[in-house]
Amino acid sequence: SHKNTEARGVNIEVDGTVVAPIEGNNVPMFYNDVTWVLPDDTPGVDDYCTVTVKSTSGCHIYYIIAGKGDDPSAAFKKVGYLYTGTTTGDFAYQTLSANTELKVTPIDLAATTLTKDDLIAYDVTVVAPNVPADNANVSVLKDAMPWTPMLNLNGNLYEAWGYGRTVSGSDVIGVTSVPGNTLFRGLTLVSGADAGLPDGMSGIVFTNGTPVTGVQLNEHFAKDDILATVLSDSSAVAIHAHNIYHNGYLYLPYNTAALADANMEVDATATLIDNAVNRLASSTPAIANTPAPTYSWR
Repeated sequence: SHKNTEARGVNIEVDGTVVAPIEGNNVPMFYNDVTWVLPDDTPGVDDYCTVTVKSTSGCHIYYIIAGKGDDPSAAFKKVGYLYTGTTTGDFAYQTLSANTELKVTPIDLAATTLTKDDLIAYDVTVVAPNVPADNANVSVLKDAMPWTPMLNLNGNLYEAWGYGRTVSGSDVIGVTSVPGNTLFRGLTLVSGADAGLPDGMSGIVFTNGTPVTGVQLNEHFAKDDILATVLSDSSAVAIHAHNIYHNGYLYLPYNTAALADANMEVDATATLIDNAVNRLASSTPAIANTPAPTYSWR
């Protein structure tokens, strides 16, 4: 649907009869893959029928595959979205699902036991802020971190991992000294003393009023690139990047309340999340075939 507040979609008709899909939601609010099987009134005979595609005004059709065809999703970035409970009202999940360059798979960790290999199958894994720190999969996330790009929106996991602790924020602004970083591309940053920022620094407005959750890092992340700190507490890290050039890791400071109050002015939060996923997806090194070995005996 062109609007993420209104369901719009597609119907398939054969000889004037609407065919129900066998898979997917054909009238979604967000991007959806849908499969129809056309009726065959003369089995065993190669004949033809008229297929009519009727779409709601404002519905975008990105591709139509007849038969097996080519898989258009092969070129999409595969994102595993890890959450517990529900994705209803989850702005991060809605943002990623609306990105037509991504194929997003929601995974409820309350009902799923993951392995490291499960996570490696995705180009990027995103951890929602509603995943409890005592969930059995949290240790698997720690083990998988060097092997698959990960965007973490959940500061509560740091203590469970032994990598730091959360800092209760009192501000909605993150301060950065690297406004030209690709993570901030397309964002409208604030600057100047009027915003309470130090000279030469820029700010990211994360929410409309709900304080964000910063983290204090221990030695595991001690040498990381600190891309932003919390305005009211410079020791509280708002964004940091770990091993960003090889299966990278990024933290964004959205607890559940902050994400529900995300700054949607000029799509600030949506742009930040999309940029983070794109940056992480590009951090996976390309795998190249080595030349066949040759041998000589002496």
